[in-house]
Amino acid sequence: MQVNSQGENVMVICEQLLDLTRRALLEGDFEAFEQAFLLPHVHTTLEGTTFLDTREDLLVLHTRMTREFARLGIDDIHRVIVSAQFTGPDRIVVQTISHHLNGGRRVNTPFPVFTELARCGAQWRIASANYAVGRTNAGIADALMPDSFPSELPGASPLDDLRPDSGANDMNLEK
Repeated sequence: MQVNSQGENVMVICEQLLDLTRRALLEGDFEAFEQAFLLPHVHTTLEGTTFLDTREDLLVLHTRMTREFARLGIDDIHRVIVSAQFTGPDRIVVQTISHHLNGGRRVNTPFPVFTELARCGAQWRIASANYAVGRTNAGIADALMPDSFPSELPGASPLDDLRPDSGANDMNLEK
């Protein structure tokens, strides 16, 4: 059990952030989700790396993930901490294996996530995350890495595609 100079336990910090993000995704609570992240956030999957620069970027990620979880019937996320260590007084690196479950049964193939946490004042946040999710979990991989995030597209917003009424008012009634 690793403890830093301020008496903080690395496992307790990691478990608290994992629980916060788990509940935020399963309950659709974007405000809680947002509190877990440091912006800009380095966001990596096997498809590539991008920076989530804005609150809208995080909202797109949260919305895509909660929709995919609903589609797959995911009712629990179990993340096993493989390793966690302080790399400095304000940094932690953690590796987890992420399991998505429905009724206690696996919904897809577990995958590793490599995360760097940073202290922001008194709060620990996720500074970067690398999701090693393969194409066997195509829906999760696609939800994690859309073609673009809002800060990457000046003008149009990918949020437009996520709204329930998207396309409902597309008819032009002018004569």
